[in-house]
Amino acid sequence: MENLSIDERFYLLLHKKIMNKTSTAKRRAKKYYKDQYKKTGIIPAPLLLVEKGIMDGRKCSGRPRSIDEQTKRRFIEMVKASSDPSSQGFIFITQKARTIKNYHYWLEQELGRAINLAALRRCAKREDLKFYLEKQDFEGDVPVKNTFKPEPVFDLVQMDGCQFRYFKIKDDNGNWQKPQ
Repeated sequence: MENLSIDERFYLLLHKKIMNKTSTAKRRAKKYYKDQYKKTGIIPAPLLLVEKGIMDGRKCSGRPRSIDEQTKRRFIEMVKASSDPSSQGFIFITQKARTIKNYHYWLEQELGRAINLAALRRCAKREDLKFYLEKQDFEGDVPVKNTFKPEPVFDLVQMDGCQFRYFKIKDDNGNWQKPQ
């Protein structure tokens, strides 16, 4: 690659950059990088990153990460600690309140600066925090509300000596019978 002229190197890197794009994106990118090259005479930095294998994304465009390491580490720590009732790292939060939006608010309050919500969502997905966000509050089986112990049908229907004329129930033998 070093023995190629600067023009040949530019066109080779440009081809690698636009190779897997759709036709519209290909034309747009080709025109953009050619204009940059004509205007400055040097190969644009995103094309130089193609040599290292960095094709797209924030790194390629030279932008910094949307959330820094400290914020990312604190976010992960908060999520993991809040799903564990015995943890001293952060307050215990019920499953219903464990949302990324709530953690976003608490992080902004704690760090005193704006934090990108979409970046936190990407971080949660990348770090596989779904398990902690959806973890049940307590390990034991939660009893289902509004249920009763099973009782035999004839014990439930009979009440205060009343008799039913039009109401029949199938018994254990398969015969239809009026409640007593």
